[in-house]
Amino acid sequence: MRVLLTGFGTFMTKDGAPVLDNVTQRIIFDVLRSWRRADCQIWVSVLPVEWRAAENILVKTLEMLPFDLAVFMGHAKGYKSLTLEARYFNKAGRADEIGKILPSGTIKSGGADFYDSNIQYLPYLTKYLNGAGIPAVVHAGPEGMDFLCNLPGYLTACYLATHGLETPKYLVIHVPDPNDLPYEISLRGIRQTIQFLSNPL
Repeated sequence: MRVLLTGFGTFMTKDGAPVLDNVTQRIIFDVLRSWRRADCQIWVSVLPVEWRAAENILVKTLEMLPFDLAVFMGHAKGYKSLTLEARYFNKAGRADEIGKILPSGTIKSGGADFYDSNIQYLPYLTKYLNGAGIPAVVHAGPEGMDFLCNLPGYLTACYLATHGLETPKYLVIHVPDPNDLPYEISLRGIRQTIQFLSNPL
């Protein structure tokens, strides 16, 4: 089993303060350092908080690395639970870290309005995580999905549809800020998510 785990780098808050310790970047390296399963390789990527730069890196990764599962993380201030995104929208309504807004307001001009995650058992995953003391919910609405963290899910779905592929399985997870949910809980949740999806119970 080959797993791609991604997050994002530094970004600015609305008041202009830099978030140097992006929770997703921190989780990436903590998961990588502690991973011990010989039958499951972890590949990682920290994406820039820029629409086109992140797209270019992700598309090249999809083309070059034959992985089976992709878990994409986004830092979500104000969230109280790991939020498993079941649907990815062709929306790009927010400026990135260099002030760029995609002209069409969409990720792919003329692309499908949305794609659903190709992981069908997300309710079972949330039940598994909740049973382990990790707050987790499934979300499928458009609210909050015009940020850049929606990009990896939509692009991966679009890539698979264009190439007639069934893998990788893919999932976007919004990870709460450590002020909203203790970091160790989020870290454990991501580890157990990968364990579950790479070897479903």
